[in-house]
Amino acid sequence: MNIRSLKISKCRNGATIIEVIFAIGVLLFGLLGIASMIPVAGRMARSSMNLDRSTTLASRVATQFEAFGFNSTSRWQALDDSGASGSFAPVSAGSVGICLDPLMLARPEVVVPPSVTSFSPRSGWYEPSSLSGHNYYARKWFPYYLQVYNPLVNPMLPQGSADWPAMPRLPRATLSVSRSAAFPSRITSSESQRLIQDSDDLLTIQTEDDTLPVAQMVRSTFADVDVSYTMDPAQRATDGRYTWFATIRPTSFSSGVVSVAVMYNRKRSFELPLSTEPIDSEDPVKANNAGERVTWVETGPGLIDFRGGGGGSIRIVGSQAVSSQLFEGDWVVLIRSVGGSVVHAWYRVLYADQDVELDDSYPDPNSGDARQVWIRNITLDGPDWSFVNAPGSVADDTLAVIVSDVVAVRDFPVSLVP
Repeated sequence: MNIRSLKISKCRNGATIIEVIFAIGVLLFGLLGIASMIPVAGRMARSSMNLDRSTTLASRVATQFEAFGFNSTSRWQALDDSGASGSFAPVSAGSVGICLDPLMLARPEVVVPPSVTSFSPRSGWYEPSSLSGHNYYARKWFPYYLQVYNPLVNPMLPQGSADWPAMPRLPRATLSVSRSAAFPSRITSSESQRLIQDSDDLLTIQTEDDTLPVAQMVRSTFADVDVSYTMDPAQRATDGRYTWFATIRPTSFSSGVVSVAVMYNRKRSFELPLSTEPIDSEDPVKANNAGERVTWVETGPGLIDFRGGGGGSIRIVGSQAVSSQLFEGDWVVLIRSVGGSVVHAWYRVLYADQDVELDDSYPDPNSGDARQVWIRNITLDGPDWSFVNAPGSVADDTLAVIVSDVVAVRDFPVSLVP
């Protein structure tokens, strides 16, 4: 054997263990990066799907709004909570505006007190706002708080303990229907679901036998039986993920702007804390509802950047007893009083500072008392807005209402007819 062949035979023909471990490490690092992108991609895909479906539903509502008579002011019925049991009375948008929310007000529980047990195992949700020691919750308004509610305190406190001047609200209304006096004059729970839910989300049943066709699911109208009226013995069932409600801002006596807010997985338990419920001092956030949360917009040098249209940045202040949860893509409503009228507009959250500032001695802009609050800076996308916070008074200040589960809002003009 010559020297040349001996050198060739000594050359290695594999990789060392160190090289193998290094290669595996590089591969695992890449796989880990890919795996970390999967949940992000999933959230973005769900967000895109929600936006697409909600935009489609909002567009459909816009085209059918007048056809279904939602713009007929004579059909608007607002909740009256001044009596021992709830009732409904005609209401006009006037110079204030209105919130059309049949899905909430169609539930029979909203007009009967908890002592009524005919909804077994459920009970009534109604409580008159004039009740002694009543808290600041009031379902008849949007947002669902009394006008004198101070957004810097716990809404479960009895009214009168930290009142503000009457702040802007929209009456919450449902729709009336013409039928026999023996039946309710407003649309029922079953009817509201057919109008408000996305009808494209039909539920089906697929048996194990693939040769059998897919069957549609139907549901009974048990909620309407409670009020002695049944529209259909059975209806096509939908999953109910996408629903809507609307706010109407009048621009003249016979016209207005409708904002259709599409919600994803809106909670159907429309109960609000009753005055008899004790205040949870350890976890007040858990005890309070988070569907509609009122905050105060703080003004001052460098705190507001709203000019030229297209939205801007604001600083909001809320009670520590209420959830401060807010993310990019959520929606808020700015609302304030202007010369006896109420103006409001919807805004999409572009950015929300995740560093929530807590202040246990924040001065109440109305009384000067120290309040326990959280403070956040957010950036909004929407129309221009005028902030006028007069020193020593909050009557004309702007409130920001955080509305949970809203995924899209569509604005369109509408004619208001009797």
